[in-house]
Amino acid sequence: MGKAKKLRSMSHKKRRPPTGGPTIAEIEDLKAMDLSTMSADEAQLFKGLIDPQGAVREATCVAIATMFGDTENEETEAKSRQKLRCMVDAGLLKNLIPRVVDPLPMVCQHALGALRNMSVTGGLELCEFMTTQNVITPLVKIISTNATDVVLNSSNDPRAVQLLEQAVALLSNLCESCQAAINELTHGNLISPIFKIAAQACNHTALHLETLKLLMLITDGNAQLNEVIGSNSAYQQTISALIQAPIDHISLHVRLEAVGIALNVQTIMQVEDNIALIIPVLEAALAYDAIDVVQMAQQASENFILSQKSLLEDEDVDDDMLTSEKEHMITSAQIKVRVWRDCVQTLTLALELVAHLAASGDVDEDEEEWASDDEDAMEAYAASQMNDDETIRDGVSSVSKLLETSRVFPLCVTILQGLVSIPQLSTKTIAKDFERMRIRVCNAVNNLLLSISWEVLGEKVMNQIFRNLCALYRNNNQKTEAVPNTFTDFGLESSATNDLEVAVTAAMLSALRCSISKNCWLEIATDDAQLILNCAAHGRSDESRLNAMGMIGCVGKRCSTLSEKEVISRALISRLDDSSLEVVAGTLNAIFDVYDDEKFDDTFRTFDFLGALKRTSCALKAKLKAEQKELDRVLVAHVKETRLNLLRFIKYKEKHL
Repeated sequence: MGKAKKLRSMSHKKRRPPTGGPTIAEIEDLKAMDLSTMSADEAQLFKGLIDPQGAVREATCVAIATMFGDTENEETEAKSRQKLRCMVDAGLLKNLIPRVVDPLPMVCQHALGALRNMSVTGGLELCEFMTTQNVITPLVKIISTNATDVVLNSSNDPRAVQLLEQAVALLSNLCESCQAAINELTHGNLISPIFKIAAQACNHTALHLETLKLLMLITDGNAQLNEVIGSNSAYQQTISALIQAPIDHISLHVRLEAVGIALNVQTIMQVEDNIALIIPVLEAALAYDAIDVVQMAQQASENFILSQKSLLEDEDVDDDMLTSEKEHMITSAQIKVRVWRDCVQTLTLALELVAHLAASGDVDEDEEEWASDDEDAMEAYAASQMNDDETIRDGVSSVSKLLETSRVFPLCVTILQGLVSIPQLSTKTIAKDFERMRIRVCNAVNNLLLSISWEVLGEKVMNQIFRNLCALYRNNNQKTEAVPNTFTDFGLESSATNDLEVAVTAAMLSALRCSISKNCWLEIATDDAQLILNCAAHGRSDESRLNAMGMIGCVGKRCSTLSEKEVISRALISRLDDSSLEVVAGTLNAIFDVYDDEKFDDTFRTFDFLGALKRTSCALKAKLKAEQKELDRVLVAHVKETRLNLLRFIKYKEKHL
């Protein structure tokens, strides 16, 4: 008989008890933990996570998941976030993450649910911390173990499907907030099982959607992963099959997610036939009826509070008192809200993909960075950029050609018109959905204007688009001014409002530039002109003020009366001391455009632009030198180029005035 192998020395602390519960090391760690800073209920949760009885561990995970689940309002969410921060600081993750691979499947499932809810409540910081605490490793095990042919191709193991859904959803949340999570996933062994789920889990809708969402996240700008997909025909066939799947086989939302993945993979987008497959999916998702949308939104708003109720959690109602009528009312309310949310998600995703697709047709040139203020190098760079616009139009991409012959652009114009005015809604959550749709459609229209030829756009359509954008912006401003400012921790509502202002002003600027490039002057009403001037002076963000200055530069050339010239001059000179270097550079470029024409020389002298520009040149140089290390290098290059043009412009004006 052969000798028995010597057992490796192993501490008893690392051995798992025969019950399948926590290790002795985990129990001793809890004893050493300071639980005096938290309430008795919270301390009991820490103990419950390492209880030898599986039922207690399961109940504890359920309690944590519920504690950080959906909240009723922002105040409750802030309190929940604060409680989570305290519990994480006390070591909650150290006890909760091991439960993901607990011997009992129900404990695993609810531990994943708890971590998923925590990742949403805790946001960016917690997702980054989770990743450093090695949460990815147990997720790899869960996904690799359960993503089998038997589980994915049948409905015989719903628990394994639920485990996969929770694990993939948690992974999506982590990757959405943390680049380190994307890096771990890319370099790990998860790509194959994830694509397997994408290919085979069509009958498990929630899992399928979460998986495709994850793939769309991790392929965005991920050169290494895109190279892997580009060299694997099976992965590409999976994406193509999902895009072409009949509507009765998989949902439109799933097909859109597949389109999003395809747009991220350069190898797929280099084939014109693949782009042609994408267009019909986008057209189907962009179908929009303003009347139906308003009715759905009002129904969702009216039923939102009722939809948040659950009879199973209503402690004030006895089981005997539960009526089928009340159950039907709650179920009906939940269905109406769910249908609304599904429609919003489908439409916003489609618009986002349109914006992405239209942008993918542009020539992507990397900006050069200058190591010094060497004017010769800057002159050479400026000369190399002179004919960019002509080069781009000469080589019209296959994306632009397909967009021009499709219904995507007119459908987006219809959606924009339908969102100019939105209904008064009692529920804030539903109202915010309209803000999301507005941002997405403005971005889509903006990119389409820059991608589609003037022959397709036309003067009539451009005037209609510009009027709708101005009306949307005005309506949003009136709504914002009517709402009193309230303090929030992160200013999320304010941020969304700023995003909308940036999106709509960017689209307005693109409309003006497109028309001027074809010597077509858009009709700008007095109210719309004042709207642009107000944005230049009081825009909530640097980007919106920059867009406004670009518009002023466009329309300033067509001013004919003295009063118009004076208004433009005041607007331009007032922004030369803006706190943002980018806005100052944009203002200078607008000044170059307007005052290059000699017919504006009188106004130039009256407002002493020459003196103001000389002062700006000195201030720009000093500020750039002081802040250069903190600024984005592309912005630094842009400001340097603008200052060089400023010096040229000053010399020109000194000579000719």
